[in-house]
Amino acid sequence: ASCPARSLADDVVESSRRLSRPGSETTKGTQAISKKIDRGSTQFGSEKSQTAAENTIRDILENSQSAQAGPKTVIIRDGSGRGVKLNNGEFDTFFKPGGK
Repeated sequence: ASCPARSLADDVVESSRRLSRPGSETTKGTQAISKKIDRGSTQFGSEKSQTAAENTIRDILENSQSAQAGPKTVIIRDGSGRGVKLNNGEFDTFFKPGGK
């Protein structure tokens, strides 16, 4: 039996489950979405959880409108301007429309 092809979204979601730093119990995804919510970004909902982060990552990547690539980073944005920043292909953080 063949296994289904993994998508970029699958890989990015999986990398967002890494701990934000050694010894932490917070994932990169939860930390990133919590920072956006705490700073008043309404485009990311109100739930500070890994599930909310994963849903947001999938939503942005599956509805991507643009990508900006650097030597090691890529920022992929949806039509509303929300973005996901990848560092060496792994989840790094979210970008709000028009900024970081």
